[in-house]
Amino acid sequence: MFDIVFPDKNEHEFFALARTLGYTGLVCVYPSLSVAQHAPKPPAGLRVRTAVLADSRKARQLRQQGMLTIVPSKPMKCQAVHPREALKIMVDLDEFE
Repeated sequence: MFDIVFPDKNEHEFFALARTLGYTGLVCVYPSLSVAQHAPKPPAGLRVRTAVLADSRKARQLRQQGMLTIVPSKPMKCQAVHPREALKIMVDLDEFE
């Protein structure tokens, strides 16, 4: 089992919590590629992938470089996905009041 987290220089806290909760992996999402490139190494036995939060244009470039990307949806706008896009996960589809 894995979880998606948004660390802010507290990766080691997430690593420890993940192990305590029995997770085998984490996806750490960072605000930019430069921040993601300086992410600390995870402890042995915990699979960690890094991802970058990006708009759809920047995400395409990052995916071509092999980087996992997270693209937030825009509230109250209809989202269209080109059939050839490699969409894996979509979040924030509904707005709750």
